[in-house]
Amino acid sequence: MGRAAALRRGRALAAGAGERGTDFADWQERTGERLLAAWQGTTIKAAHRLETIFRTNVQGAYAAGRFKQMSDPEVLRARPYWQFDALIDLNTSPICRSLNGTVRPASDPWWDTRYPPLHFNCRSGVRSLTRRQAAEKGVTEDPPPTAAAPGFANKPSLDDFTPDLDAYPDDLEPLVRRKLGGP
Repeated sequence: MGRAAALRRGRALAAGAGERGTDFADWQERTGERLLAAWQGTTIKAAHRLETIFRTNVQGAYAAGRFKQMSDPEVLRARPYWQFDALIDLNTSPICRSLNGTVRPASDPWWDTRYPPLHFNCRSGVRSLTRRQAAEKGVTEDPPPTAAAPGFANKPSLDDFTPDLDAYPDDLEPLVRRKLGGP
């Protein structure tokens, strides 16, 4: 298995693990050996890489689900503002630290490039707010121009997702077909 195929496989398995509620240890046990062999790297470096792939993809799946919930027309009528919510500790990135607390209308194009995850291992999220909550917190008039890391800054889409089944490893294709309701 080449490196690109290994990465595709790892990402697909991590996203599936998020849907099933699989924790990192179980995912690593099922997936790790194959990816480590494909990467041909040191065990320590590869272990960090596995954890990054897992966490980033699970967080991305969670963020997409939250986006879909918060974008529901009824929810938007009741909660038309969003607040960037970073987990602040020693591991918080400068990107997320600078955006933390920003309150903008949910319809603001600012969110198009600042909806988490914004980098590898991003732990930030977005919470929806009522008009009253937004007024109490203060709508951010001049939001930070901080940019996401390269390869991120892709707000989830509400469009129907149709995966390219040819991009999935042979053993995952039947699972994807079943999930999509196909043969």
